[in-house]
Amino acid sequence: MPKVSANLTKEQFKNIFNPIFIRLVGITLLGVIVLYLCRSWVVAIFLSSAYAGASDYMLFQLCGDFFRSAGWCLGYVLIARQATKAFLGIEICSQVFWAVATFVGIRLFEFHGPMFAYALENLLTLLALFIVVYRMKWKQA
Repeated sequence: MPKVSANLTKEQFKNIFNPIFIRLVGITLLGVIVLYLCRSWVVAIFLSSAYAGASDYMLFQLCGDFFRSAGWCLGYVLIARQATKAFLGIEICSQVFWAVATFVGIRLFEFHGPMFAYALENLLTLLALFIVVYRMKWKQA
């Protein structure tokens, strides 16, 4: 974070942030794929047999987790750049959206509704954070 919080040009920021971001997203993607492929075992090992049906809901949960982890990387940039209000505003709006989308999703998709809402909320949050970070003012070269 100290490197990102320094007074950087946009190009310097990209040179520091992009390799880290790509590695973290890659590791997260690998973890999501492994968890999804092993979902039946994960449910059987960590939960009781009463939760066997939970593996049917994991795809959208894991997609949401993937988007959330990428969003956290961008959120750290906002905090490091002292744009905490923007970060908190996005987070609050995303949670309100998630609550509304969950309510609507349950009506439309029953038990899958909250998982759809979670994945969509985290995707929209990631997009919003991406837009805010890349529209930030940077030091001129």
